[in-house]
Amino acid sequence: MLYGFSGYCLSVYQAGTFAWSLTGLIILYVAATGKGGIVLANALLTIILIFFTVGTPWSTIRLTYLPLKPVQFWALSLLLLWFLGELAILLLAFCANFLGQQELKRWQRTLMLSCFSWLAMGLGNLVFNWISIWQTL
Repeated sequence: MLYGFSGYCLSVYQAGTFAWSLTGLIILYVAATGKGGIVLANALLTIILIFFTVGTPWSTIRLTYLPLKPVQFWALSLLLLWFLGELAILLLAFCANFLGQQELKRWQRTLMLSCFSWLAMGLGNLVFNWISIWQTL
């Protein structure tokens, strides 16, 4: 569910192919290394969000039901994305270690966790596209 939401958020913020690819590589790395890859994955996530923040103009979205200015909404959403990304990395790392304790081979757990994570992110992207299509009808 968390990775599906991550895919949805990447689609909402119109992340490019580079961001999707780097996210996929982070997932692959953490699935392969487990808890040992948390620090590098967190650093990469932070770098991605910094470049995204610098390279993307401020949002002009004004949600009337939120008592926030557009800049406040943008900052809050970036902070939320960073927190959810960190949570997703930790969840994946601890799952990889748990599966390693269940005597699964490293390539099996890496393949299984990566495929499930990528599938969930793809489904999140698909949900965003369906919602976008239904809003235009």
